[in-house]
Amino acid sequence: MEIYGTIGSYSVGLNYTVRNKTDLVTAHYLYASQLKDLRLTGQVRGEGIELKGEDGSIFHLHLVGNRSNGKEPLTFYNSVGLTGI
Repeated sequence: MEIYGTIGSYSVGLNYTVRNKTDLVTAHYLYASQLKDLRLTGQVRGEGIELKGEDGSIFHLHLVGNRSNGKEPLTFYNSVGLTGI
């Protein structure tokens, strides 16, 4: 899956592969101005995701919903994006 966003004023892209709705298989991100993939490792804990980059970056993210999930917990499959620091 691909997500686009910003880190500060910089445009970035995030690509990730998930298995069984919660298992993070692979992830990487790139700054649009550099077009260099930076590999990420991490863990999914409920609706929270922590990613660590090979460049020393750390992302504390959580899934964002639009309430269409009802009472079900948010997953990569029913969320509309990620937010965090």
